[in-house]
Amino acid sequence: MNTKNFFLRLKQIKFPKYLREVSVVIIGVAVTLYAGGVINGIEEKKDLSLQLNAVYTELEENCKRLDVIIEYHREHEHLRNYLFRVVADSGAYNNDSIMKYDRVLSSIVPFSYKRGAFDMFVNTGAMRLLSDRNQLLEITESYAMLDEFKQDNDRVFELKTQIASETYSIDRKLLFGKNYDFRDPHWNRKFNFHLLNNGMEESAQKLKDELQKVLKKQKYNKN
Repeated sequence: MNTKNFFLRLKQIKFPKYLREVSVVIIGVAVTLYAGGVINGIEEKKDLSLQLNAVYTELEENCKRLDVIIEYHREHEHLRNYLFRVVADSGAYNNDSIMKYDRVLSSIVPFSYKRGAFDMFVNTGAMRLLSDRNQLLEITESYAMLDEFKQDNDRVFELKTQIASETYSIDRKLLFGKNYDFRDPHWNRKFNFHLLNNGMEESAQKLKDELQKVLKKQKYNKN
């Protein structure tokens, strides 16, 4: 049989109807799977974009929260410098100057930061969709730095709270008297505590600078 006759006979063969139907089904399934994959890919990219925006918005809020901490510890530094002048020259001391720093002497400012958006980013698996490993590292390191700073700030205020609680064991006349002197031996621990350079202002400012770099880079990439 020559080639021409073979193809002529093949053309004349009528395939069963069900084979044609199966072919249509197979093609339909393939198209559906492909389309579904495309749609899922689009939805995943959209979800990743939304979650990233939420994470960066959260980091921006955390950056602003550092301002209160920076202001507080900066005031502590002013008090510290004043106390060193008193140590060098007792004549520099007066109660009016001390009372100017009453907020630093008598209060604490705990630091808390938001991480709900970041936790969702991790727990929903959106993190694995981020192909830019450097961007992912910047985000995770930002939250690690926030957590580390919070722990350091908490330790400083735990010590301050402990020292402040001892104040209430002092004779109330001495504690609330109008002419009390912060240099009195009863106040030694509190006086010495505020002479310490806890480094928290520098740490808070450095953390804020790092967060701003991450945020600035993200805004640049979006543009």
